[in-house]
Amino acid sequence: MRKVPGLEALQRDYGPKGVKFYYVYKALAHPELHGYVTPYTLQERLAHVREARRRLRTQIPWIVDAMDNRIKHAFGDRPNSEFLIDPEGIVLVKRAWSNPQALRADLERIVGPVAQRTDPDELELGRLPGRSEARPAELPRLELPAALVPVRVRPHLATSTEPFYAKLRVEAERSVLRTGSGKLYFGLRLDPLYGVHWNNLVGPVKVSIDAADRIRVSKTALVAPRPEQDSDAAPREFLLDVTDAQRGATLRVTVHYAACHGKEGWCKILAQQFTIILERDPDAGRVLRGRARRPVRSERATDGDQAARRSGPLLRGTVVQVGSGQLLLRTADGDTIKLRLLPGSYAVQRGKRVALQTVRSGQRVAVRTIATGATPAVRYVLLLPSEP
Repeated sequence: MRKVPGLEALQRDYGPKGVKFYYVYKALAHPELHGYVTPYTLQERLAHVREARRRLRTQIPWIVDAMDNRIKHAFGDRPNSEFLIDPEGIVLVKRAWSNPQALRADLERIVGPVAQRTDPDELELGRLPGRSEARPAELPRLELPAALVPVRVRPHLATSTEPFYAKLRVEAERSVLRTGSGKLYFGLRLDPLYGVHWNNLVGPVKVSIDAADRIRVSKTALVAPRPEQDSDAAPREFLLDVTDAQRGATLRVTVHYAACHGKEGWCKILAQQFTIILERDPDAGRVLRGRARRPVRSERATDGDQAARRSGPLLRGTVVQVGSGQLLLRTADGDTIKLRLLPGSYAVQRGKRVALQTVRSGQRVAVRTIATGATPAVRYVLLLPSEP
């Protein structure tokens, strides 16, 4: 949503001239970003839009795509496309990637310039929350295969009287789709829309494989570790070996869990069913995991300095100064943060790893840190495109 300020400024300038602006909610391009997971119903998509409007404080109205993603497909399946359409329905300009600065030039050419441009930085807009995955010590991150492909997951909505508080994502190694053998990843995440947590007192989260058609599985019961704490909201993840999988093979699974709502004071024991189809899902988006997940040990399981070398938050801001073993970062709130540069720190630009010397003062960046003591250290610096 980093394009929002520029688009909102355009709406302020060209709305009075009769230009209508709309955001289109399509299938999530990056599920789990900002903590949100793929919705299963139109009501959940509408709830996502209400949440986005509340947090971002946008004035542009939203159009919500149907669950079959017909708008997404009609627009070319791009995650962040942009269209300028005249009153007769003729597409005047289309872009695979939204560019508010270029759109302003288009509007100046077609509609005419405005007397005074709105400065995006002066708009009182909000921000989406960062992604946080606090995990109990008993639930380390899995080390996953390097290339995983999302496959189709069909929740049996009609068989459950309750919402699917936990959302299931299944991904397969490419070899599963090509040769029929490899690993399947099962990820269960609580939907933050519902504000629930796992109840560990009832028992661990389980996935049972009830039926397998044209595929062999290494086990039929997946049981997550049971944390010592009474409740948590951390993901539950599993890896499963499969063989002899034919294209379009299916698994019917049931997810067993107990969900509780702290504020409303209820707990429910649930068993919800899904069908997994071993075909690539073009609407499932891509989870931005970075490197393959590796086990993360807690302080209780480690000692000394290694216990403190855990991944810290992803900090966004503008580089004030870089060099002499440190990086000064100014956040959107106006705070200046001092970070240490460790040997091996690097930068990422347009998805490619580049030398840290590429980073310059004035650049917008997102910095992944490592907690190593009083002063966080830089793990890597992601170079972000400049805002218009």
